[in-house]
Amino acid sequence: MKAGGLVVLTFGFIFVEADAAGLHSGQQGVVRGAGFIVALALFAAINRAARAAARDTARRPRLGWQYWMIVAAEVVALLAGLVVINGVARAHELTVPWIAAVVGVHFFAFVRMWQNRAYAVLGVVVTALGVAGFVLYADGASAVTIRVVSGIGSGVALYLAAAYALVRLRRSAMGTPGSRPLAGADR
Repeated sequence: MKAGGLVVLTFGFIFVEADAAGLHSGQQGVVRGAGFIVALALFAAINRAARAAARDTARRPRLGWQYWMIVAAEVVALLAGLVVINGVARAHELTVPWIAAVVGVHFFAFVRMWQNRAYAVLGVVVTALGVAGFVLYADGASAVTIRVVSGIGSGVALYLAAAYALVRLRRSAMGTPGSRPLAGADR
């Protein structure tokens, strides 16, 4: 769980920090500061909970070839889409929605791989936020609005997923039946 929770948390942090760039300076500072504080608190809590759970865990599965194939497909889709969006279409405002949509879709592969339906929820939310950015673009919304919805929105969704994983990890450490963190490598 620790690795999965930290990966989700890291990408949530990147979405929030990078996509706050277009906001007015006061708003930007508040969003970035709040994003940093939330990320730091979740990071510390995930590490504490993982240490507690590790005492009761005999063996943790490793990331297998399926995981790396999913990540490779995600990277190829991201790069190919960005070449088309930025190089061919010159629609730079669609960069963040594309990234959100691809990141969201990649979570669906984890549902089956790790038998964890929580990834489906995360996939639906982040994909929908990416698609919303495309809709906003088509409707003439500003680049800032698109980044807030698709970028910061995705970051918040990933933070919430990390918090959910933390709650599940704590329940797992306490021996609560049926608890299962949102992660595969350290579940």
